Amino acid sequence: MDDLTQAQAALVALEKCKQELLKELHSIQDAVQLQRSIVEELIAQMPMAPIHHLPTESLLQQDGFGRHVMSSEGCDPVLSKSLD
Repeated sequence: MDDLTQAQAALVALEKCKQELLKELHSIQDAVQLQRSIVEELIAQMPMAPIHHLPTESLLQQDGFGRHVMSSEGCDPVLSKSLD
């Protein structure tokens, strides 16, 4: 077998491998989409949807309250210095 024939045979083998991997990828993508749909459906059926994050206003209020308590107790050196 000459170099050209070997190179062509390798190319054909790689193309076949590529096609098999693409089929597998599409199959996995379909499975992911199906599982995502199942999870979304189960979440929708829950009596109360799970909390993914707190509203920004709540976080800011909690942060401000925590800083106020820490600075009044002298626990936060940065705030204690700025309040002096």
